[in-house]
This record gives sequence, structure tokens and C-alpha cells, in this order.
Amino acid sequence: MFDRERLCANLNTLLYILGPSSLALLILNLGFYVGPEVASFTNFIIWWIVYIFIAQELLRWTLTPKSLEGLRQHLRTRWFQNLILLVLIGSFIEPRSIDWLQKGFPEASVEDITLAYLGLSQSLVLMAQLIASLRDSNWVARLGLTPSRLIAFSFLVPISLGTLMLKLPRATTEGLSWLDALFTATSAVCITGLVVVDTQYAFTPLGQFIIALLMQAGGLGILTLSMGFGVFFSGGLGVKERIMLSDLFSEKKMGEVGSLLWQIMGLTFTVEAIGAVAIYLSMGHSFQEFDIIAFYWAIFHSISAFCNAGFSLFSEGLTHSTTATNYLFGSSIMLLVFIGGIGFPVLSNLFGCLAARRRGWGGKIVLLTLPTKLILVTTSVILLIGILGLFLTERQQSLASLSGLDALYQSTFYVVTSRTAGFNIWPTEALAHSSAFFMMVLMWIGGSPMSTAGGIKTLTIAIAFLAIRSRITGRDHIEVFGRTIDDGSVIKAFAILSASIGVLFFSIITLSLLNPQLSTFDLAFEAVSAFGTVGLTRGITAELSEWSKMILIVLMYSGRIGFLTIVSTLFLGAQRSNYRLLTERVHIP
Repeated sequence: MFDRERLCANLNTLLYILGPSSLALLILNLGFYVGPEVASFTNFIIWWIVYIFIAQELLRWTLTPKSLEGLRQHLRTRWFQNLILLVLIGSFIEPRSIDWLQKGFPEASVEDITLAYLGLSQSLVLMAQLIASLRDSNWVARLGLTPSRLIAFSFLVPISLGTLMLKLPRATTEGLSWLDALFTATSAVCITGLVVVDTQYAFTPLGQFIIALLMQAGGLGILTLSMGFGVFFSGGLGVKERIMLSDLFSEKKMGEVGSLLWQIMGLTFTVEAIGAVAIYLSMGHSFQEFDIIAFYWAIFHSISAFCNAGFSLFSEGLTHSTTATNYLFGSSIMLLVFIGGIGFPVLSNLFGCLAARRRGWGGKIVLLTLPTKLILVTTSVILLIGILGLFLTERQQSLASLSGLDALYQSTFYVVTSRTAGFNIWPTEALAHSSAFFMMVLMWIGGSPMSTAGGIKTLTIAIAFLAIRSRITGRDHIEVFGRTIDDGSVIKAFAILSASIGVLFFSIITLSLLNPQLSTFDLAFEAVSAFGTVGLTRGITAELSEWSKMILIVLMYSGRIGFLTIVSTLFLGAQRSNYRLLTERVHIP
């Protein structure tokens, strides 16, 4: 008897086999310079993979139930695969249908698109399944693999893969050392933006594309990406995945995890797409005479801005003459940075409130949560103080040659992006030490929790400030917006503050000893920028010694995932005590 489900399962297994093979061939085809014999052999294999893909997709159509609902279900679950199928068939019938692709990327082909789809999609599906299966693994259970430890280890994966990818011969123009490749990959994944080589000239379009992928992976998180694309390409979200993501997102209701995952993915790609269009139009381009290279440039900067990464395809950054005075371009960058740094939970809460208000009182009532209120108020206060402070300190110094409106615009751009993004439209080294120190405080604070930003986070500084205010006013507990904040949150906030100051203090001293020829203030600025995953520099990154670069790599990594998260992963065997000793008050003057 014909077993339709078993045949479909065998076809899925075939795709799982073709996936890693396709990814390997894609890397060989695009990343290496090969001779004609190897190129001919790989091209032969590539065409066979394309034919197999077409055949199995057409076979699936014959296995689909011959009903309207069956056809709808097939299109709903495999719409992307069928889109690739149509593109392939269209390229066979009319080769000129992909001229737009050849115009922008002459080395790419429709076969490369198929290889990229098979390789990336099936690899992500396998990764999502691997992550889900970790819950059932005995040795992982003995390790006590908590969500924080998963985050710590998951960022090492794209950093390692990114380092290898940036070492591909075709990814760079003149080659790259292993340390510089590791530094660049870490800076991209940890969305920092510090560079030791010129992104515009040191990397080919392939290398720049790899950096964009690493920024996207770092901004969303590899766990979110792998789970999201795994669901996108293979179906629904299982119980194990819901448990893991509920821990990761701090979501109490497992039923809401799937919708939250789609909200994060949908918001990210929608905002980045809108941002890319705005940046493309702001540079004087139009869609009537579409320029794919310019649009690629816009997509790169949109991803970099939303993910708060700070990478630019200009050698001099955004201080380039075409961007420094372009108000529409700068406003687009600032808006992307702000949305990416405010945090996904805050955006979800705001959208929920707006949707509930639009439905009226007859629908579900959604209120602003306490974290949302604290983050919005703290962010507003920091931005207001920062803009006024920088404007007043620099108005008679580096910004003296500008008009009042231009100086205010420069100050606003600096404050918005210095909190974590790292873009600058005015040379950072031109700022006075007082202004640079003020910016170091902003970089240290950073953005909001569960965002693409780094730093100790606005919520941490808000709780610490409220705790100090409560002590000054003689209260033993913190009251804000009609709620009392628990002592555990206060302890964690001050632990993060103390740990970050300690790490920065030790790093600055070490950098000063390793680089006696450089200014200690500039080194301190560099260290805070790396720890806050900002990427601003006073022009000394390329002059640092190799050991200094290693220190910055560690700072970028710890700043992105949190120093306390790293410490918790080092004490895997630590057990919680089930008892409490007698309490005794210690007098602190």
C-alpha cells in the first residue's frame, strides 16, 4: 500500500542531506579561487542538486491531496520552496529573467540562490532540532544548561563560523590575519562596530555580506534566529522549543511564546526593510531607475543601525560628506537605532496597548508594564540630559563653526548613537575630554534589556537610582508607579554595576600597560566602547597590540551577553542551598 507520509519523510531526509552539501559547495564556489577542472566538477554536482530539488518539489505536488484545502495547506507550508522552484523554472525558460541579479552581483547565479536556500535553510532546521534535542540529552542535563548558559555558548558559534568565513580567500581583498578575522567577527556578532581594518576596502562584497549576516545573527541572537527559521522552514513550534523560548524571553505563558517569536522576527525584518527604503531614498536614488548596488548599501546600513552594530561601508564612517549633513539619512539612522535599542518587550507592550485601545473597551485591556514605564522614563531622561549636556559643552568648542540647528542635530545624533550604536557624523577625536567622558557614561549605560543594544542597560541604572533615592529618603523598600520592586532585582542591579566597573577598571589598567605610547584616556574610551558594544573610537583601534585586541574581544563578548552570565557559566557545578543562616544587621556608616 502506498505510504504518502513515509515518502514525504524520505524527501525531507533527502533535503537534510542536500543542505550541508549545498552549503559546502556554495562556500567552495563563492569563497575560493578554484581551477577550471574543479570548477567544472563542482558545477556538475551543483546542477544535479538543482535537478534533484526540482524533482522532489514536483513530486510533492503529486502527493498533495487533490482538494482545495489540501492545495492551500501545501502552498501555506511550502510557499518559499515553491517560489524558488518558480524562479528556477523561469530561468530555464527565459534566462534574461535574472538579469537584475547578474547586474548587481555578477558572480552570483540562480544556482547559487538554490544552494544558499538549501544550505542555510536546512542547516537552520537542523540547528533548531539540535537545540530542541538538548533538553533530552543526559550529559547536557548533568551540565545544568540554563538559558543564560545557552546564550553564552550560542554567541560563540557565529563568532567561530564568522571567523572562518572571513578567512575565505574571496572574502577579503588582500587577506586577513586570524586575529583580525576573530576581532571583526566578534565585533559584528556582538554588534559593536570596532574595526581594525577598513570595511569598505579590506572586504569584498562577499566579506561585507558575511559581516551583515553576523550583525543580524548578533542582533537577534542565534537562538532566536535558528528557532524562528527552523519553524519558518519546517513547521510548528514544539513543546520543548516553547519551554526553552519561554525561559529565554522571560515569558510566563508558553502559549504566547510562538506569537512573541514571530513578533520579534516580523518587527526586525519589517523595520529593517522600511529603514533600507528610507536610506536608499535619502541618498537621492529612486525606484524608477533602480540601483541594486545602492540598495544593497542601504540594506547593510539599515541592518547595522537597527542591530546597533555601527559598521559602515564608508572608510571614514558616516562623517563622509554625503552623509554627515544629510538630515533625512541621519534621522533614518537615529530612528532605527532607537527602535532597535528600546527592547522587544517594550515594543510588544506598546503595540499591545495601541491595539487594545483601537479595539475599545469591549476588547482585552492591556496596560503598560512596570519595566516598560521604567525603560521609557529612563531613556527619555538620559536622552534629554545627554543632548543638552553635549550641546552645551561642545557648542563653543568642536561645534563652534556650525549653526545652532546643525550643532543641535550633531549633539542629538551623537547621544542617540553613542548609547550603543557607534555611528558618528562628527570626528570623535575632535570632542573635548569632558564631552568624551560624558559619552563614556552613556556608552556604559547602553540600551534596554532584550534589545539589540549593549551596556549595563537602562533598567539596571533605573533600579539602582531608585534604590539610592529610597535610602536617602529613609525607606527600606523601593516604590515606583504604584508597585514595590523586590530586593532580588536591586541586588542584581548593583551586582551588574559593581561587576562592570571592576571589569572596566582592570581592562583599562591592562591596556595602559600594554600600550604605553597611547593616551590612557583614549584607551579608557576604547575599553568602555567595547564593553558597551558601541564601537566609537578616538582613532586608536588599529594601533593596539595583539594582546590588547584580545582584551577588547573579551570585553565585546562579555558586554553583549552580560558579565554575570559569563561568571555563571564558569560555575556550572554550583548548587543552590536550601537553607538560610541567622540574620544579623551589619552597621554601614
